[in-house]
Amino acid sequence: MSIKRASTQLDSIDWQSLSKINRIQQLNTLEEEVPHSYRENDIREDVVLEYVVHFEKQYTQLFPNRKKLLLSPMNEYGVNKFISTTVVPSQLPYPEIYDYDKCASFVSNYITYEQLLEPTRLPNVVCSPSTTLQMQIGDCFDMAVLLVSLLKGVGYNAFCVSGYATQRVTTLNTEVKNCPFVVPKNEQLSEELLQEEKEKPKSKYKLKSRLKLESTFDHKKKQEEDARKKAAQESGQENVNEAIPEDDELYGQRIHAWVLILPDNRNVKTPFFIEPSTGERVEITSKDYLGIESIWNTENYWVNVQDVPCGELKFDIFNLHHWEYIFVLDETDEEDAENRKKPILQPGNEAGEYDEEVLDLPNSWVAKLQLSKEAFASKYPGKEKTIEYKNAQVSYYAPYHRDDCLVKHIIYYESDDKVNITEEHFFFANRKDKLRRRSFYKENNISHEWFEPGRRQSTSIEGLKEIIKEDNKKHQYNFYGEARLDGLECRIELFDSSAPYPQKIIHTFKGRSDFLSYRSVRYDTEIPAQPLTGNVATTEERPIVKMTEKYERNPEISAHNNVQKRIFYVLDGRIKLIYHYAKNQITHSVREYTKRGEFSIDIVDPFQKRPKLSETIEEFAELSTAEKQCLAQINNYNDEMEKILERRDKEEKFVEHTTTIYNTLLNRPSAEEVAELERQERERLEKLRRKDILGPFLEENEKVQDEAHARRIFQAACSKLRERLLARTKIMEERLQEERKYMNRKRTAYQKTQDAGDKNEEEFVKFWEEMMFRMSILRKRTERNKREAKREYAQLQEQLLDHPKLRDFLQRDKRKYYEARKKLTED
Repeated sequence: MSIKRASTQLDSIDWQSLSKINRIQQLNTLEEEVPHSYRENDIREDVVLEYVVHFEKQYTQLFPNRKKLLLSPMNEYGVNKFISTTVVPSQLPYPEIYDYDKCASFVSNYITYEQLLEPTRLPNVVCSPSTTLQMQIGDCFDMAVLLVSLLKGVGYNAFCVSGYATQRVTTLNTEVKNCPFVVPKNEQLSEELLQEEKEKPKSKYKLKSRLKLESTFDHKKKQEEDARKKAAQESGQENVNEAIPEDDELYGQRIHAWVLILPDNRNVKTPFFIEPSTGERVEITSKDYLGIESIWNTENYWVNVQDVPCGELKFDIFNLHHWEYIFVLDETDEEDAENRKKPILQPGNEAGEYDEEVLDLPNSWVAKLQLSKEAFASKYPGKEKTIEYKNAQVSYYAPYHRDDCLVKHIIYYESDDKVNITEEHFFFANRKDKLRRRSFYKENNISHEWFEPGRRQSTSIEGLKEIIKEDNKKHQYNFYGEARLDGLECRIELFDSSAPYPQKIIHTFKGRSDFLSYRSVRYDTEIPAQPLTGNVATTEERPIVKMTEKYERNPEISAHNNVQKRIFYVLDGRIKLIYHYAKNQITHSVREYTKRGEFSIDIVDPFQKRPKLSETIEEFAELSTAEKQCLAQINNYNDEMEKILERRDKEEKFVEHTTTIYNTLLNRPSAEEVAELERQERERLEKLRRKDILGPFLEENEKVQDEAHARRIFQAACSKLRERLLARTKIMEERLQEERKYMNRKRTAYQKTQDAGDKNEEEFVKFWEEMMFRMSILRKRTERNKREAKREYAQLQEQLLDHPKLRDFLQRDKRKYYEARKKLTED
């Protein structure tokens, strides 16, 4: 059973602005097609309702002081329905909501929570989950029924719960608690990087730590406090003042509905609650839930008979000392069946009697839940949602809803008055520039941007990972080093307060074949220079003080010949080389050259030979070349950084989004594109229709002179088509003859091999079967071609005889043609 609604009428109504009573009134005024079960009860449902009425009478007699149960409320069309039959297990075709946490989050986001009209009374109307899903608004009972329907559809042992909760829960007052989201300032390292950090060898030399004198009692108290705060934060209840009866006049009387999950086959080990208005998992010991009257799902309806707080309840629902259920379930396990055959409340039975002929619970009267891709992709009512917390404001947006592809926006405030902003975080998705997060920290004036892998610049991989800017003090650009050919991982620009351009630029590398790991350049800030776009200027415009390069240890070269640091003092005209430490040595070799021809060499190893003068001259020449190459590399990186910043400015001005070929919602053509394609198709068909078959035989404005001229044109057109059809038939017959000759040659060769004693019968049989199959295909194609040729020839004759330019001259030929065709048909 599926439900078909007048979507155009339903979608045109703003359900969010109407109360529940007005929504029901508006719904009943619409002429929509719904199953009969929505508007009337069948015989079985009437019997069940009568059964439930008798149960309710006995319950009232046995428990006169307890409040009324929610057994058979009206649905949205004014028909009383047993509440268990309102739940309809349904699995939507979206794997994103297969797990309970994702499913609960979807319901809390997709449905707008509405408080009960009277907080201490059960609702008179509980809407079907299909209507709640369509209107995207409902009270706690509507949302609980919808969530249980989805959870049952994916295999969870879920129940709707009717009970009592605190004012904070029933009113969905999130402004009394802090934001549960903790946004880290620095992204956590990946598992591979964490493993590398663990595998790094630790030095056996370390300073002895000083003894910390602290109180063990204070430390234990602090641990208990931290554990309590962590548990409260995980349940979303940190810094929430516990409700006290004196603070709320209706404490313990506020009716609420939520969801219970019991252990099942979905790897659920312990029972827990789910609050449908927030989608949060809540432990059964939570003080926000004060008591439970009843629970239900598609299997049965259970009444709680335990006189204990909610946190101490036992959820063995088939134990009649703890729970009373209405319908007796069919049990295959004899032992369980015997345990459950105890006195229960049944109409017409005296206390202690048991009736073997029990009434079964009917199927749900609600149609299977359906949700279109467009509706599921919207995620929130109106495609956006804002939640106010005590110290923050969180806004959610559906993917592709905003032009900048923003999906979440978090603002943290300094105090409860929400005047001064301390942090602001923007989360993006599906952007072409790969931007996924942008954060602003007002206290330190820091802006931080994160990018996903895959940024490209023309044909090369740019690999930009992060951009961190600290108020004209420091700019840091992190890269995905493994994606770049040069292994660049980080670029740091250090600024001086007296200059608008970087005083020092540092590049770090990893995994290079030349073992380069560090390169820096320092500029003279006393000589002014004009900065270029993005505070990046070329080295020709800024005087360089020195350039430094650092290299990792190359195990294939001796430490005394392996350069660890190379420093180019540009202004002083000096070049200094510092070598790696050798094993078990605390000093290293140093060489220094000047452009005036002076040099000094400090050799640590007494057995190492001093270089000759010719060798030092060659080394100085190589270092001079290396200095020019280092300067060129620095200029290239500055130019690349300038292009990256220019590109970032353009990307922010014109944001583009990306999608996959599987997203049919975004990839389908728009209404304008569809109209243009239809117009082009109509023009193409009209052009084919207007195409004149006499074009090759008559000029554009030439007229047919007489009957003889018309007959010549007729014969010429027919002859041309006949030649083309015969040529095609000839090609196919030649192909058929070639295949026959090939078969004969193979058969002759096989007969000769048989006479010579070569036994290859199986191979020849396989070949012969394949050739016979090919021959049959060719014969069928030839026969079909002959039939099609006759049809095309007859069609051309009819078109020529009916052509406006020829039909007045070929009336006799037309009569002869149709008479001959009629006679042929009769024969």
